[in-house]
Amino acid sequence: MNRSIRYILLLLIAVKASNAAETAQEPRDILRDRANAAILNAAIGDALGRITEFVDTTKKICAQLGDSGVTSLAQATIYHHGKTIAPYTDDTVMARIVLDIALQGRTAHASIQTMTNNLAHAFARLFGPERYSIDPLFELRAHGLRNTGSAEALNALIAQKKDLQNDWWLSRKGINPAAEGGCGSVMRAWPIGLVFTGDDQLIIDFAAAQSAITHAHPLAMAASAAMALGTAYAYQGKSVDEIMQAMIRAAEQFDAQELRYKTDARKRPADAQLTAAMIARNQLLTSDMIRYAYQAAQEGKLPEEVLGTDNIQQPNYRSPNGFLLGWAADEAVAGAVYLLARNRDNVRQAIVEGVNSPGDSDSLASLAGALVGAHTGNVYPDDALDRLENIDALKLYADQIVNNTLPTTIRRKLLINQHDDRRAMIKRSTVGQRRIR
Repeated sequence: MNRSIRYILLLLIAVKASNAAETAQEPRDILRDRANAAILNAAIGDALGRITEFVDTTKKICAQLGDSGVTSLAQATIYHHGKTIAPYTDDTVMARIVLDIALQGRTAHASIQTMTNNLAHAFARLFGPERYSIDPLFELRAHGLRNTGSAEALNALIAQKKDLQNDWWLSRKGINPAAEGGCGSVMRAWPIGLVFTGDDQLIIDFAAAQSAITHAHPLAMAASAAMALGTAYAYQGKSVDEIMQAMIRAAEQFDAQELRYKTDARKRPADAQLTAAMIARNQLLTSDMIRYAYQAAQEGKLPEEVLGTDNIQQPNYRSPNGFLLGWAADEAVAGAVYLLARNRDNVRQAIVEGVNSPGDSDSLASLAGALVGAHTGNVYPDDALDRLENIDALKLYADQIVNNTLPTTIRRKLLINQHDDRRAMIKRSTVGQRRIR
């Protein structure tokens, strides 16, 4: 081969390799955008929803905040330490803790039990004597009673040095799964799907385990698992239908445990027509509540029909109209599903509809923001975006998530002996009175 031909061949090989490198880089850029959008949109929805969370009718929201309600971070700002910021709530504070520990765990090849142990200690510290050094805006966050009470019990165990035992967090004083069905664990579960994407069972198991630290009701575990896996599928670029089916499958792993508490519920056939009246009567499992929300979006039902117009609750904590108010974990994940399925590629509309609902608006908007952001890679358009609390720190996470991704073969090693651990944990956490909240 003469020198000229050889040079041309080498040049062609180099060009081909360069093109291949560019092609390989493009998916990484897409994943970075999706991760960034999920994180920022979750925080934006949370910050905007802080303003409407305790305004209990859509009529009052419009009267107090205008016909469009809350749509910009400019409406959600405070003056703090010489800066104008739009602060988020406990949802994002706790989601960031989960994200940090999940990233550390992935790097260290840690087991689910180790990561859950680290989370339990982190939650205890957040509510402990160091709370104001950890979070100077602690009083503004509106932390839920369940997370607060569980963290106090965790701190008591730590003081007694009982945190050296396996699964010590399941021995917290006052644990009562029947009363631990609120949305305080699902609101923080979605980062698990970004960090461990590609390993469905690890995502499900870890999401359920982190829920049990503070919320041991099977519906809270089911909702957390569904939310984490749905975020993973959205991040992977799956269709909305594929995301929905994955979320249903994740929640179905907890159907049997839920039936111990939801005594009026039963598993519905996949083609069953599900209604709001079934929600009002507490007759749907979390997996079917997700299916109901997807059906409602496909049928074109409006937010006032699904998310509601008022915050009235019955003694069973359900809306008499079957609205997805979001205070319960199953309602929160179902509400987020509805907003994703209804708006799909419209990040702004999905978040605005969640924000201006009469229930747990910050959680609904935050969860919807995570799902739609991971699905589209688009960040909520807002001229006041730079006011979002800790926005620069939030933007750093995307690179950490995308870079040094743990190979699936290594991730699967984390599951060794973890399935039995999860079953034991669920068995221990399903002892209590048969009553929902």
